[in-house]
Amino acid sequence: MVDKMEKVSRVINGISIQQSLLDGKVSTDALISELLNFGNVTATQLLAIDIGKLTQLAKDIQELPKKLPEDVLITKMEDKLKLISEMVEKSNGVTELNAPNPDYLNDVKTLRNTIIDWSELELFLSYWNGLSDVVTSLKTTNIKKKWHQWSFIWY
Repeated sequence: MVDKMEKVSRVINGISIQQSLLDGKVSTDALISELLNFGNVTATQLLAIDIGKLTQLAKDIQELPKKLPEDVLITKMEDKLKLISEMVEKSNGVTELNAPNPDYLNDVKTLRNTIIDWSELELFLSYWNGLSDVVTSLKTTNIKKKWHQWSFIWY
């Protein structure tokens, strides 16, 4: 029902726009700028833009990073700003940040000071990956064949 209402609404809006254009109540420039979300800029104003100057401006903007001197401090600042930007992007929708519980901070400090022997985890993961490879390489038909060969033991 809503879908049909939307379709009817579009048709009615189209007819209204057509009538307004024919009656001269709305100018073509104003309609185009409204449909394309140009704001106060009209199509005539857009056509009057000097393409050469616009092209030169785009080139100047693209060449600007090459003209700026490289500096370690500037690079570090850019990296920090990129990190902040990523954090803001990932935290989209967060409305409030509260200070963490003191227990949480103590746990983080304890974890940071803990010496972890990663070789044990690496050994476990290598065994796990080996087992995964073996299971992947087995074929269902081989399992069924082996089951029939050894099934007499269970009976």
